[in-house]
Amino acid sequence: GSQAAADRASPCCHDVPLRPALAGGLLSLEGMGLVSVAGFQGAGDQPLFGSLLVCSHWR
Repeated sequence: GSQAAADRASPCCHDVPLRPALAGGLLSLEGMGLVSVAGFQGAGDQPLFGSLLVCSHWR
């Protein structure tokens, strides 16, 4: 019915490449870890922003 058509119309769940999605998850984990270790110093800000960009892009 309409649900199948809606699923086909929204590629965000089915057509996301696995490798970039995994890379985004790893980047976000690394970013959070570096930020927590660095205490939001210069070394931690860039991984955080990078992970936010990746997450927003693949959402």
